[in-house]
Amino acid sequence: MKRGLLFLTILMCSITATFAQHKSDFLVGVNSNLANVKLLDVTLNPSVVFGLTDHIFVGGSLTTESWGLIGRLYAYDFANSRAFGQVEYTNTNTDNVVARIGVTGLMGKWLYVEPSLYYNFVGNKDYGLTIGFGVRI
Repeated sequence: MKRGLLFLTILMCSITATFAQHKSDFLVGVNSNLANVKLLDVTLNPSVVFGLTDHIFVGGSLTTESWGLIGRLYAYDFANSRAFGQVEYTNTNTDNVVARIGVTGLMGKWLYVEPSLYYNFVGNKDYGLTIGFGVRI
């Protein structure tokens, strides 16, 4: 199932239209951890990032259990998508510092999909795959 979702995500990113996030763009969406979870146990985590410049975005996330801060750098445009590096701090039962690399691909004019890999440096020191969906405002 996870391989199928990953394949579908990569395929969708490879056929998306060319785009670029710009200063003052908002990306509003949800992401979910796909590592070692059953399909019915998948949780969605809402987040918002705002473009300070064309390449630097900052934002946050808020759930019933935690809040977080996000810093994102879009570094490279390729194959109709845009690569990013991201650092997150999340305050749950324990503090978490997560590094994430991924690709943002736009589907149509406003919808986006973001597959990414992450590593948690502080909390439970886990790693895995996440996928995000959302809209660009």
